[in-house]
Amino acid sequence: TGNPGITIPADKTEMITKARKNIDDVLKLLAELSHVNHLSEWKMQFAPTPVELQKLVTSVVNQFDSESKSKSISITYTPVSDQSCIILGDPDKLTLVLQNLIENAIKYSPSNSHIIIRNDTYVISVTDSGIGIPSDEQKNIFTKAYRASNAVALTTGNGIGLYVVKQIIDYHHGSIWFESISGIGTTFFIQLNQLH
Repeated sequence: TGNPGITIPADKTEMITKARKNIDDVLKLLAELSHVNHLSEWKMQFAPTPVELQKLVTSVVNQFDSESKSKSISITYTPVSDQSCIILGDPDKLTLVLQNLIENAIKYSPSNSHIIIRNDTYVISVTDSGIGIPSDEQKNIFTKAYRASNAVALTTGNGIGLYVVKQIIDYHHGSIWFESISGIGTTFFIQLNQLH
């Protein structure tokens, strides 16, 4: 459907499709946040299924093509050579995790910088050259509603994203950690478990 006489250029169709998907994903996240204080109930909404990590990561990285280009930020994704990295997980929730980490990397990185995403078997990493996290604040970074002081000074936000990310990874019995130097950049690591 659409207004008569309005034609969408073919090269914009894919971008519009991705934008719509991003909106849908945000709406899903808002629905999850409505349960953020009821995590036991939230856990029951997980729908685990076999997930091919490389396909999942590739799909999410592609969603940020327009956003990264608009800020002149390049994203390089290096997948693992083994195509059979399959875990038991909820693809929608894991998508939210990756979206959050990549969006943060773009948000807190300067123009003309580079983001590197790696998939080393069952470990995914997202590396930026952004503002970093002050060392004395790193212990709080997964706390609900917490934002590092340099992030607060740079952009608006609610401090919920990384808290939710941590809960999702915990529910998958995985691990999440990071390495960061203020003013240099940050790498987030996610380790997930092989499907048995």
